[in-house]
Amino acid sequence: MTNQIKPNYNALFKLTILSIFFLISINCDAQEKIIRKEIFTADIGSRVIKKVDVKEIKFSPGQKTGLHKHPCPVISYIVSGTVFFQIEGDTLQTLKAGDVAFEPADKTIVRFDNASKTKSLVFIPYYLINDEKTLIEMLPSKQNE
Repeated sequence: MTNQIKPNYNALFKLTILSIFFLISINCDAQEKIIRKEIFTADIGSRVIKKVDVKEIKFSPGQKTGLHKHPCPVISYIVSGTVFFQIEGDTLQTLKAGDVAFEPADKTIVRFDNASKTKSLVFIPYYLINDEKTLIEMLPSKQNE
């Protein structure tokens, strides 16, 4: 007569479950943590936004927008290049890749120009639209500029 060892299935099951949980926890710890970096916050008041229209816009070296305004708020992320940005009454800002420009609705934008004479500018504007039909209104140049 041979001695047979009967497996303890209950203990084997518990060991298997513990091993799975251990492997899952190692895998979770090995994954990279998501890092959220604050870039920009804009106060748009109580404006109703029905749609967000996102574009990619490329400027040639030295290209200028000209005096303009938007009927809706516009938040632009600078992908590459450098931009001279100025809202009427504010100081001139120089923004680079990774920066954000905020153009409030109905405010005159004096400059949104490619600052480089040799490199292109690429930016992604987010137009926060309610019922507006146009995205930009070009304004006549001022005489002293």
